[in-house]
Amino acid sequence: MKKNKHISFEEALNELKVLSEDVEKNKFTLDELVNAFERGSELSDICIKKLNKSKLKIEKIINSKNK
Repeated sequence: MKKNKHISFEEALNELKVLSEDVEKNKFTLDELVNAFERGSELSDICIKKLNKSKLKIEKIINSKNK
């Protein structure tokens, strides 16, 4: 598991997918499930932040072209 600061969007999304599949397959004890939920929340936040950053960058490019 990479540190959150250096994880790419694709890595975070893939880890989140694997984690959710494992949860669906009941692979966790209650304590592990709570930890999985916490990690999933972190990964979701990473994905949202990276998507928002990319969206702003694209909007800047589009706005600069329209001037």
